Amino acid sequence: MSVRIRNLTERPVIIRCNSGEALHLAPGIASVAIPDAEVRDNPKIQKLVNQYVIALQQVERMTEAGKAKRDTSKEKKKTKATRYKK
Repeated sequence: MSVRIRNLTERPVIIRCNSGEALHLAPGIASVAIPDAEVRDNPKIQKLVNQYVIALQQVERMTEAGKAKRDTSKEKKKTKATRYKK
């Protein structure tokens, strides 16, 4: 699973992840999807969540099978459309 971090305040926020990487979030902006291991069991991030400074949002990753299934459905729509044009 992945997580997005959203800044809920009107000021910039710097967040230190478990790997040591720092995220700089402008007011009202959400980060890119990061692995949940970066925020799991991090007391500083939990403190910011409790103070309503940031919000954590779960992000589901698409599987390759899901992408392939979606692509085949588009192809079926295209073939039906061309069949009806004749």
